[in-house]
Order: sequence, then C-alpha cells, then structure tokens
Amino acid sequence: MKKMYALLLAVMLIVSMTACTKGGGDVKADLDKIQQASTKSTEQNALDAKVSMTMKMDADGETMEIPITMDMKMKALDTAPQMYITMNMEAEGESIDIAYFNDEEYLYMEVMGIMMKCPMPEGYFNSENFMGNTAEDLANTSNLTEELVKSVKTESVDGGTKYTITFKEDQLSKILQDENGALSEFASLANTDLSGVTVDDIAESVSVNKDGYMTQLAMTFKMTVKSGSESGKMDVAMTLDVNNPGQDVTITLPDTSGAVEVTAEEMGLE
Repeated sequence: MKKMYALLLAVMLIVSMTACTKGGGDVKADLDKIQQASTKSTEQNALDAKVSMTMKMDADGETMEIPITMDMKMKALDTAPQMYITMNMEAEGESIDIAYFNDEEYLYMEVMGIMMKCPMPEGYFNSENFMGNTAEDLANTSNLTEELVKSVKTESVDGGTKYTITFKEDQLSKILQDENGALSEFASLANTDLSGVTVDDIAESVSVNKDGYMTQLAMTFKMTVKSGSESGKMDVAMTLDVNNPGQDVTITLPDTSGAVEVTAEEMGLE
C-alpha cells in the first residue's frame, strides 16, 4: 500500500508541477490567461473534484492495468483544513476502496469497510503525506517559466477555452530530477535513485470556463524506472474534473462511532 501511495504521489507531483506555468515569449498571452484562472480558482482555498486515472505498467514481461478514481472535497485550506477523499482502485481482479477524512481532532482512514483513526498529526496538512496538498497544487501556479513550454494551442469549448500545452521535455526532466518529494520517495521504493526514473511523452490540456475558473486538467505521460539490470515502464492517463467551479464546497462526514484508534505509524503515516 505504501508503494502504491508513493506512486500516486509521484504521478500527482508530475501533474501539479506542470499544471500551470508563468508566461513569456510567444506563448505569454495564453500562459498568462491560464495563470489568471489558476489564481482565481485557488483563491477559494477549496476544491471539489473527481480524478480518473489509468496506469498501464509493464515490468518483467508482465503487463498490468490499474484504473483509479478519486473524489476529492477540501475546504478552508488556509484556516481550518477539512477533507474527504475517497478512492477506488482495481488491481489483479480486486477492487479496493479507501477513504481519508478528518475532523478537528482525528484523521480517519477507511479501507474495505474497516475504519481507523489517529490523533491528527502535527503539521499534516502542510506535509507531503497529505495527498490533498498536492491535489490543491493542480490548480495552483508554480514557479515554472516559459522556458519549459514549447507551444500552446487554444480552442473554444462550451463558451470557455481549452489550452493544450506542449513542453520542452529535456528542461522539464531536469526539474523533475531535482525534486526531493514524492518522485524521490517512489525512486527509493523502486530500489533506484532519481537518475533511474525518467518521464517523457508528456501531453497536457487545461480547460477554463467562461467565468474564468479552471474546469478540467488532462494529462498523459510515460514513466520508465530502471534498477540495475531490471526496468519497467508505465503509461499514465489522468483527468481531473472540477465540480461546480466557483461554488462553495460542502463536506458531510460519515458516521465515525465505530472507528478504531491506532497510531500514526499503523495508519502508514510514519
């Protein structure tokens, strides 16, 4: 489970890093509009979105396809953060359901109908353990510059605009290799270092509605992991759809009376 969690974080790190860039050069106008939509979306300090992801992995001559869906609700991320994240994952014929949520005192995790809780770890919402921290970055501006963007194509969709971004992959790879977060953790779990993890064939699009809010982010890329004489490949396709952009987010938590208290380590947070 920890390795899969690190993989998810690695995937979301790559997406979040390329979700929005600062404009300049020939693509400045389009990138500035994406950045404006990013700023407007993150000013809410909340997110209600659905993520659909498919990971096709090929390693040691075996191929596996893992479809994942996630429903994310987060609010008050700047004051009193609250989240409710549910995930369904299918692997090797099995369906796994996981939920993460919190109240003022506890962090909860429910796996296959079994609910656990632990006292809210100090600084959790500002740590790399918090998937929502990376998820929020999907609609946030980064410190990337126009040096990473080769071109931007625009088209009108439902009164809004869809931006398709082509990256300079050699420059983006350098940024990813310098990261110390989820990509590094995933490399460690794969018994290699960052030089053994490469990402290429990146394609991304960002959709903005007529009111100036981000409504969708879609991305595909390939990841190759090499460890000694062994190697594996993974194709990733991900779409994040924002529900009711610009509207308040309401979170209703499930009944927690049956939750079993455990340690943060037992919850897989340490």
